[in-house]
Amino acid sequence: MTVNRREEGILKRERGTPLPPWLYIAGRLASTTWMAFLAVALMMGVGIVLYGIRPDPGTLAAAALIFLVGAGCFAALGMLLAALAACSNAAALVENATLFPLAFSSGLFIPPSDNTPAWLTVAGDIFPLKHFAEAFSGVFNPALSGGGFQWTAEPAHT
Repeated sequence: MTVNRREEGILKRERGTPLPPWLYIAGRLASTTWMAFLAVALMMGVGIVLYGIRPDPGTLAAAALIFLVGAGCFAALGMLLAALAACSNAAALVENATLFPLAFSSGLFIPPSDNTPAWLTVAGDIFPLKHFAEAFSGVFNPALSGGGFQWTAEPAHT
């Protein structure tokens, strides 16, 4: 949408207003994060009502914090992509060309197994999508206990 607004000259008109650019960008990031939050809340509501999912109330604060920080970061990366894209068609192409390989290498489509090539595991570890997905889904894992926050690092056992 940002690329479309740039192509239509809307961003240039908004630049002529007294609104500081940082506030415009912050508003776009907050709007995108809010819409993603509403979508997740709707999906969780459907899971609770239709499928009987019972999330642990003690982990919801951690889930909300992880989601808001992660969604905000990915929205900022989207704004970076919009700034670099030459046109809206290029933005959509670059978005899909990066999102699907990242999601695949991060184990979102197919969970990694012993047969997963090492280079694919390393590629997934480099990018933030895998870590976001693990942190967000971890707070809903019934096998884990606690409030969803791990304030100290676990010591390495040798």
